[in-house]
Parts: sequence; C-alpha cells; structure tokens
Amino acid sequence: MSQITVDIPDAAMAGLSPVELACEVKLAAAIHLYDQKRFTLSQAAAFAGILPVEFRQIMGSYGISEFQMTKEDLARELVHG
Repeated sequence: MSQITVDIPDAAMAGLSPVELACEVKLAAAIHLYDQKRFTLSQAAAFAGILPVEFRQIMGSYGISEFQMTKEDLARELVHG
C-alpha cells in the first residue's frame, strides 16, 4: 500500500481531526476518480474505505449517477466485484 503525505495549514482543518480530514479527502478523491471513470464503483468504494452501497448513497447526495458504466466497466465489475 502506498502513502501520500500532504501538508495542511491548521486554519484549513475546519475543526476536523487529522483522521476525519483524511477520510473526507479520501472520499472526495474517490468520488472524483469515479466521476472521471478512472475507478469502478467498487474500486472507488474500496479507496474511500466504505461499502459500495454506502458509496452509491453518497454519490447520490452529490448528484453523481452510478449509471455511467460502459459495457467494459460492467463486465469488469461483474468479474472482479
């Protein structure tokens, strides 16, 4: 597993703990990468550390449809989950 270190100014922490902010950043990145079709839904959920059903719900709250899969994406999702 790879790790990334990011310097965040204290003022930008928005009252969140480092762990809470890390979860928020991972989720935002997962949503972005899914929306850009770089991750499947399952990959994005795993990246964010949540279940696919939770990821679907969160995407809906951001107005992002889960139905943007190509035939190839769907086949890959069915094979690899």
